[in-house]
Amino acid sequence: MIRVIWAGASRDNLLGELAARYAGRIARRVPLRLEEIGAGRGKQPGQVAAWEGRKFLAKLPAASFPVALEAGGRRFSSEQFAAWLEGTMARAGGDLIFMIGGHEGLAPDVSRRARERFSLSAMTLTHEMARVLLLEQIYRALTILRGEPYHH
Repeated sequence: MIRVIWAGASRDNLLGELAARYAGRIARRVPLRLEEIGAGRGKQPGQVAAWEGRKFLAKLPAASFPVALEAGGRRFSSEQFAAWLEGTMARAGGDLIFMIGGHEGLAPDVSRRARERFSLSAMTLTHEMARVLLLEQIYRALTILRGEPYHH
C-alpha cells in the first residue's frame, strides 16, 4: 500500500479536488491511503515540527518504508521515479509512506527515520501543493510502468 501523510489542514478546495482526482486514479491501480495529521497550531515557533514529528512517528509501523519529502532530498526524472517506485514497492516489505511536513518542515527524528529523502522542487511548496505534485507523479509513474500514454 502507498500512504501519503501530511501535516496541516487542507484549506484550498481546488487543490483538494485535484489531489482527490489523482488519488482516485492511483487507487484504481494500487491501494492508496491519504492521511492528515493536523498542524501544530498554537505551539511556539520552533516547536511545531517536533509536535508534528511525534504524530508522524506514531503512524510509521516498523515494517514500513518511510520517505521524507525535503528540499535537500534526492531528485528524479519521472522515468527514474517510476523505476524507483516499482523496485521499492516490490521489496519494501510494508507500506510505502511519503511524508510531507508543515511550515517548519519535518522534525529531525522523522527525517532520520526515513529510508529515503526526496525533493519535488528546489522551491518551497505548501503542503497542499506538494501533495498534488506528489500524487500526480505517483500516477505518472504508474502510467509509465504500464506503458500508458499519459506520461508523454
